[in-house]
Amino acid sequence: MNEPSSSLLAFLARDRSFMRRAACEGEASDLFFPTGQIGRGSYGPGKAVCATCPVSSDCLSYALEGESESAASWPGLWGGLTPTERRSLRRALAGTSESARPMARERTGAAVGSLDA
Repeated sequence: MNEPSSSLLAFLARDRSFMRRAACEGEASDLFFPTGQIGRGSYGPGKAVCATCPVSSDCLSYALEGESESAASWPGLWGGLTPTERRSLRRALAGTSESARPMARERTGAAVGSLDA
């Protein structure tokens, strides 16, 4: 059995207290994790909640770092972005120069430290 990497252990130990301040706290999970056939508009109600969230950038950063560690897309909305939108953001940030990354983060609201590595 393989031992977890030190970066995975660090991620798992990360402070998640921001989740208690999230606008989604107490909302129905199917707003953020639609089931069945997912099509246009499936995420609309969840995105409306995320748009009011005071910790959406923390949430997005958490998801991007977690996806990076697991090498797989997480289902559902995280930081107001769908899995497809997060993949696009990751590709866009990976294609930017070091000097352009702060501007890309500012535009997206993402604090993506794992992409700097």
